[in-house]
Amino acid sequence: MIRDKIIDYIRSGEKAEKDYAIGFEIENFIVDENDKAVTYWDDGGVKDILEDLIKIGYEAVYVDGVLLGATKGETAISLEPGSQFELSIKKAWRIKELEDEYFRRMKEINEVVEKRGYNILQRGYHVKTKIDEIKILPKERYDLMYKYFNETGTMGHNMMKGTAASQSSIDYKDEEDFRRKMRVYNALSPVFYAIFENANIFEGEAYKENGLRMTIWKNTDKERCSIIKEAFDDDFSYASYADYIVNRPCIFIHKNGEDIYTGHTKIKDMEGIDEADKKLVEHVLSMFFPDTRAKKYIEIRMMDSVQIDYLLGLVALIKATSYQNLDKVYEMIKDVTYDDALKALDSFKESGIRGKLKDRSFLDIAKDLISLAKSSLGDEAHYLNALEEVIDSGKSIREVNFEKYGL
Repeated sequence: MIRDKIIDYIRSGEKAEKDYAIGFEIENFIVDENDKAVTYWDDGGVKDILEDLIKIGYEAVYVDGVLLGATKGETAISLEPGSQFELSIKKAWRIKELEDEYFRRMKEINEVVEKRGYNILQRGYHVKTKIDEIKILPKERYDLMYKYFNETGTMGHNMMKGTAASQSSIDYKDEEDFRRKMRVYNALSPVFYAIFENANIFEGEAYKENGLRMTIWKNTDKERCSIIKEAFDDDFSYASYADYIVNRPCIFIHKNGEDIYTGHTKIKDMEGIDEADKKLVEHVLSMFFPDTRAKKYIEIRMMDSVQIDYLLGLVALIKATSYQNLDKVYEMIKDVTYDDALKALDSFKESGIRGKLKDRSFLDIAKDLISLAKSSLGDEAHYLNALEEVIDSGKSIREVNFEKYGL
C-alpha cells in the first residue's frame, strides 16, 4: 500500500545522533535597479543568468529539456514558478560550513547578476511587480498546480509567482524523536512566522496587516498547508503523517514519461497508486506544503525570505532547539493544543510580533528560545546576534527592514 511505503520512506530517514546535520534553503528575487522583478522570460533575465553560471563552472539542470537550475559544490540552484531563485545548501553539522558555502556561491552569483545590472533581494513577497506581470515558468507541473490551486483557493497564483521563503531542515533518530520535533515546530509555528515576517508590500501597495505569506498560503489550499492538526496528538507517528498525506489529493503524478493530472482524487483512492516506486513516493510527499513537512528529514518552512545574517540566526536557533535543547523546548510547548496554535496564528495576523501563544507573547517566547540557544551553541552562539538584536528591540525583521529600506 502507498501508506506503508510512505511510512517506510520516512523511517528510512532515521539518523544516529552522531550523523545529525542541519541545512537551509533560501528563495530570492532577482530585481532590476527599480526593484522590479527579473524573470526567466526577460531578455538578459534569469535563464541567461543560469547560462552565465554554467559558463563559469556550474552544472546545468534540465527538466524536460528546459534549463531550470544549476549546481556547484554543495549548492543546488532551482527556480520557483515565478522565477524566484532558490539556493539549497547541503546539510552539515557546523554552521560555519553552511556559511562558507553560501558566501562562496553568492560571490559568484552576485558577480553574474550585477554584471547585468540586477540585484538579489530577500523579501516574503514581491516589492514592486504585480502578479499578473509575471509569466509562469515553462514546467508542466507548474501548469497543473496552477490549474488545481485555482480550484482550491483565491491566491494560488500569488503563492506560486509572488512569494519567497526561508527554510531549515533537521534530522530525527527514531519515531519518538520525530513525533516530538513535529510537535515542537507545529506548536511554535506562529512564533517563527512572527519573528521572520518580512513582507510589507502586496501588489504594489503597503500591506497594513501581518502575515502576508501565511495569508496567501491559507488562501491557496487549506488541505495541504499551515499547521498539521494530527501533530498535536500524543500518539502522532510516521503512520499519522502517512494518513495525513493519503487522505488528500496529490494534484498530479508522473507516469509513463508524462505528468498526469489527478485533480481532487485522494491519494489512497487513485488507481494503481499502491504500485508506487520510491520516486513516486518522493513526488507525493513533495506535493504537500505544511509549515513543518516530513520527507527523509523534517523541513521547517514558515519563515519569509530574509537576509543572510537572519538566515544563519534561524539555522542556529533551529539547531539549538531541535538538537541540544529539545527536551526543554518540548516542555515549553507540551500543553499547546491545535486550537491554541490556531488562535496564535490569528493573534499573529492581528498583532504581528506582539501577538500571543496562549498567555505568552511571541517576543517573550523568542527571547527564551534565543537565550536557551546561546547558552548551548558554544562558539556558534554569535550567529544569533543579529536576530537577538531585532528581538531585543521589540520588532520583527519586517519592521526593521521597513525602517531601513522602506520595503
